Amino acid sequence: MNLRNNIFLFGFFFIVFSLFSMELQKVRSTLETEVVKILTENCSTSGCHTGAYPPQGLNLDETQFPASVIDVPSQEIPNLKLVDPQNPDQSYLLMKIKGSEGIKGRQMPAYAQPLKPEKISAFEKWVQNLEDSNGQGEKKTTENKIQSPAFWGTRLVNLPTARAIGKGNFLFRVSHRFFPAVKEGYDVFYGLNGPASVLLGFGYGFNDKLDLTLFRANESQEFEFAVKYICFNRDRERADPFSLALLGSFSLVTLSVPGENTFRNENFRVSLQSALSYKVNRSISLLLVPGYSTNTNPSQESDQGTLSLGLGGRAMIINDLSVLLEWIPVLAGYSFDSWGWGLGIEKKIGGHVFQVFALNSVGMTTPQFLPGGNFRIGEGEFRFGFTIFRWF
Repeated sequence: MNLRNNIFLFGFFFIVFSLFSMELQKVRSTLETEVVKILTENCSTSGCHTGAYPPQGLNLDETQFPASVIDVPSQEIPNLKLVDPQNPDQSYLLMKIKGSEGIKGRQMPAYAQPLKPEKISAFEKWVQNLEDSNGQGEKKTTENKIQSPAFWGTRLVNLPTARAIGKGNFLFRVSHRFFPAVKEGYDVFYGLNGPASVLLGFGYGFNDKLDLTLFRANESQEFEFAVKYICFNRDRERADPFSLALLGSFSLVTLSVPGENTFRNENFRVSLQSALSYKVNRSISLLLVPGYSTNTNPSQESDQGTLSLGLGGRAMIINDLSVLLEWIPVLAGYSFDSWGWGLGIEKKIGGHVFQVFALNSVGMTTPQFLPGGNFRIGEGEFRFGFTIFRWF
């Protein structure tokens, strides 16, 4: 075979190989586009596998995918990779989607119907096609370093935490405090049958550092407009687990009083707080919240305020089920019958955070809870309450 024939054959095979590679790349690109669409519709929705703290540290947002999964160890079973190009059938993400034997927890999506067979097939084909492109290449050594935050809610019980709403996210909050004491017995159905204090809040995260929230409480018909600024948030860095947030709020009591102007001085309140959290480990977090609010004594027409030092903590038991505890000693100024305290449990499910607790205070705006509550724990008095957070 002469040189001309060799050159011709080489050129022919090169063209065929190039066309084949281009077609294969086109198939991979089409499959990946289809997979991104599937994940966007079913998995990377609000409160699920997206945002700063997705479940199991798995962010499936299209801005992170596929780097967030290829050759990345699973948190549930670390010896398996989320997507393993060399062993497609052992890709843990594929196993979770298929509901294969040996997975931990629920089949994905966890709180919805399983994916349709054709969607599972598309995901499986995408994983299998990765083997050709990554088989001869250098393996990735990406480590999943996303951690859970020190506190899931933006409030512990009443105390603010250093948790941000998140860039572009909306947060709806409803809080409820029953007035009757549990010790009053069956006549008030152990505190659950009676009037209640209710707070509604709606907040927006302008970025990962700045949140704006408007609250409305039926207690004194008070509105509170709050600004939170996250100075630094190191929840996700193991070497420095401190987070700090500064909060300022402006409140107006709109409860009508005959003969009085709603916009009189004593109805305006200004509050300042800082929330310093420390994440001891994955399960235990601590909170320190010094705070000051003006006009906290509603019984006097004066500007008497309250200076307090809130202390709190969270201990995770299992699967994002935690115990919450807070105590708010009054350092100076107006104090109610007893310093504020709360003890409860918390559960995160998708984009929701549910809290149920026993506590002594009934107020929920900053000027209302800083002075304390009207129940004394030494006399066996406490009431029930709950809070629900919903991210959008």
